[in-house]
Amino acid sequence: MNSPRLIIASILATLLTLFASNQLLAQDNKDIDFDRLMQTDGITVVYLSPSMLSQSTLRIGSKDGGSPSLQGLIQSISSVYIFTASDTQNISLIRSMFAPILKPSQKQYEQLFFVKEGQRTMRFVAKMKGNEAHDLYLLVDEPEEYVAISFIGHFTRKQIEAAMQATETPNRGQGKKGKRAN
Repeated sequence: MNSPRLIIASILATLLTLFASNQLLAQDNKDIDFDRLMQTDGITVVYLSPSMLSQSTLRIGSKDGGSPSLQGLIQSISSVYIFTASDTQNISLIRSMFAPILKPSQKQYEQLFFVKEGQRTMRFVAKMKGNEAHDLYLLVDEPEEYVAISFIGHFTRKQIEAAMQATETPNRGQGKKGKRAN
């Protein structure tokens, strides 16, 4: 039988651990004020918790279960935040919140890829520590809408590179399927 002192000590240790992990998460994401974005009217927020993701059967790729390299990356995600805005004021707010991670002076962030097509810009950014990333951000900036997706988890550079290679299109530059570009 457990003594009351042991039970109280266990509860205190659990509470201190939870408090410390929340403090570390808050410090880890200090560049982006998620709370402000979540509380702002006009910004749509979607949050997927660790328990929701652990029960997910999400598969990306082929019909037979998806690409193993993408699955490895997906399984490393502990939670996801998606922020979207389509009015000028909130687009500016989201843009300003994520601007610090795009600055070259922020050595802890690495821009993994950048695509600009017309007025649309898409960036994939990782918060790196050595060969590990703790957060991945997909930012899609358009004049009429801004979408920021934050993937929280622990990822290796090898996982990220394998996933990026798996998404490359093998028929690039051949035009429509069945026709070859001259």
